[in-house]
Amino acid sequence: MRSCSLPVSVIPESDRNRESRSGVVFRKFIHSAELWRQAAVEFRMQDIAAMLQDLRFALRTFRKNLGFTCTAVVTLALGIGANTAIYSVIDGALLHPIPFPDPDRLVILYQAGRSSEKNSVSYPNLLDWQRRAQTFEAIAGWRNDGFTLTGRGAAEQLIGTMISANFFSVLRIQPLLGRTFTKEEDQRGAAHVALLGEDFWRRRFAGDRNIVGQTLRLDGRDYTVIGIMPASVRLDRAKNTFFNDVFVPIGQYDSPLFYNRGTGDNTRGLGRLKAGVTLAQAQAEMDAIMRNLEAEYPDDNASTRANVVSFKQDVAGDLRPTLLALGAAVGFVLLIACTNVANLALARSTSRLQEYGVRIALGASRARLMRQVLTESAVLSFAGGAVGVLIASWCTDAALLVLPSALPPVAQVQINSRVLLFSFAVSLFTGILFGFAPAFKAAGLSVQENLKQGGRGTIKRRYRMQNALIITEIALTLVLLIGAGLMIRTLRNLWNVNPGFNPEGVLVFYTGLSPQRASSPEKIRAAFQEINERLAAVPGVEAASVQVGGLPFVGNTTVSFSSENESDTSRVREMRTAHFYAVGPDHFRAMGIPLRGRSFTNQDTDKSPLVTVVDEELARTVFPGQDPIGKRIRVNLFGRRPAEIIGVAGHVKHAGLDADATDKARMEYYFPVTQLP
Repeated sequence: MRSCSLPVSVIPESDRNRESRSGVVFRKFIHSAELWRQAAVEFRMQDIAAMLQDLRFALRTFRKNLGFTCTAVVTLALGIGANTAIYSVIDGALLHPIPFPDPDRLVILYQAGRSSEKNSVSYPNLLDWQRRAQTFEAIAGWRNDGFTLTGRGAAEQLIGTMISANFFSVLRIQPLLGRTFTKEEDQRGAAHVALLGEDFWRRRFAGDRNIVGQTLRLDGRDYTVIGIMPASVRLDRAKNTFFNDVFVPIGQYDSPLFYNRGTGDNTRGLGRLKAGVTLAQAQAEMDAIMRNLEAEYPDDNASTRANVVSFKQDVAGDLRPTLLALGAAVGFVLLIACTNVANLALARSTSRLQEYGVRIALGASRARLMRQVLTESAVLSFAGGAVGVLIASWCTDAALLVLPSALPPVAQVQINSRVLLFSFAVSLFTGILFGFAPAFKAAGLSVQENLKQGGRGTIKRRYRMQNALIITEIALTLVLLIGAGLMIRTLRNLWNVNPGFNPEGVLVFYTGLSPQRASSPEKIRAAFQEINERLAAVPGVEAASVQVGGLPFVGNTTVSFSSENESDTSRVREMRTAHFYAVGPDHFRAMGIPLRGRSFTNQDTDKSPLVTVVDEELARTVFPGQDPIGKRIRVNLFGRRPAEIIGVAGHVKHAGLDADATDKARMEYYFPVTQLP
């Protein structure tokens, strides 16, 4: 039998006693920790029970004082509701204005010249940008146009957009049904295909999924529907951006003007930056590309630059000052509401001084009293917040109905989780703000002062605090009154601004030419002349005119030009850009635009010398101190043919009533539709 020895350690008796004592200490520590844990749980349960007791007491108190309760809740609801409504707009229009993935990498591309930083982009330049740019994942283009739908019940004028084949891949938007355009479809001569916007699809075709694959007749041509795009693809028409009844490939557009490198036919660029590329890096690359294009095409691209603008800034930039000012105004309204309710609460707390004194005498701590008063304030505040959310919902809907064009339509302005969280935070802040004064008053007095309601010291303290609140309220109200007065003065000034035309009695409608009537420049000119004559013959019509180019405040087409002297004295011409309009003979009379010189006549045809009417802005800029009538300019659209200036029209504020104050004034010139190339 094999045996083995194991090591054995012998513990001295002194060490065994020490180990026994440490075990007792450890057991005592465990027991104490358990007691502390149980005490903490008990304290928490007591706190919860006390809070519930405070809540029940507050509700009973408010039921007994319905007048005070209703007044306080309504006052707070108005303040919280106004702030919630404005925040919902700020959240949708400024903080989260773009519902597309990675919106910070989206940019808008413009052409820039001496007269404007945001001109339309010529389509040939856009194609070169697509081929040469390396800092972009992709660049797409789009332009607005109208289409007439026929052959399916009543004819309808559709709001349409011409887009590049990669447009939706740049936005990272997938169709609800079907597919988007291919590169082969985005060129002249390809089969006509179209995408429908979700809103139009549901309204006109009741959401029929079988519409994909069917044909629609647009402007006399048959288009095959290949897909349905979601309603999120929507931007403001007034900003010359895309919107969503119908989409067609931009490369199929067959207007000769569209392929003129010196003409920006209401076209814009949309780009998505590569990951890690900054706006400055993209701008530097586009500057280099445009320098090369200027060297290659000096007649069309002289003094022309590219302007890369953040998508978010381009959509919501003009709204930021207005919305922030409104946010500050409703913030003052909330402070006034808090001051009002605090005054009411102070007055009400006076009748409860004896109650507070008795509770302190019975052992209630001052912190307990403050918690009770703040609980009552919180109940009122959250009740006001709940009603305020309902008010905010109504106000938001009303604002969207009244001011639809002032907000970016891509903005998801709604009462969402972020807005509700904001409303909760405002309600909590409000409860603390207006509850602090009565809570401080309840806890700050001695037992004797609380029991002696109406004592001299009590009255003095009450009036000092209430007077301070009244002074604060008056000061805040004065700030609001001053702001309202300034706003009224601004509105009065805007009301007195002369837009450059007389809108009274002017009726505007859009029309398009069928492919048969638009198959040649001669037929287009003849169609426009016929429309002019037939409109003028309608009983009650004083003057009528067709117009090619955007209406005031809606859109524009920019075309490069130079004065005859500039083009003769410089090889690389200092090109300028101006808003281009082709109009009928009675245009200036129909729009109420003042005119010096003569207007166009039916004798101004493609066979006669080219004539133009320029506006006062162009006359001042290009011919300072001179009479421009009789002088000539050269416009790229007409192959650099000289155009004689026959009249000077008043300047129309196409960019908005604040165009002059914000340096958005643009030069304008008009040509007869009968001389369109």
